[in-house]
Amino acid sequence: MEVAKKCTKLKSSLWLQFKPHQIAGGAAYLAAKFLNMDLPSYQNVWQEFHTPPTVLQDVAQQLMELF
Repeated sequence: MEVAKKCTKLKSSLWLQFKPHQIAGGAAYLAAKFLNMDLPSYQNVWQEFHTPPTVLQDVAQQLMELF
């Protein structure tokens, strides 16, 4: 019951949909986009998060919707 109360206060279910390393990768991806970095040239960096590009984009989109 206590957990249910805490969950209703959260603005997103992002933490339920993705693993922590995927959220971290999505946040880094979003930051790189804001800095206008050439994302395809940093392919090895994204592989470090062990997350497919589609998931990184998905997380970034949901983070944008939060803020």
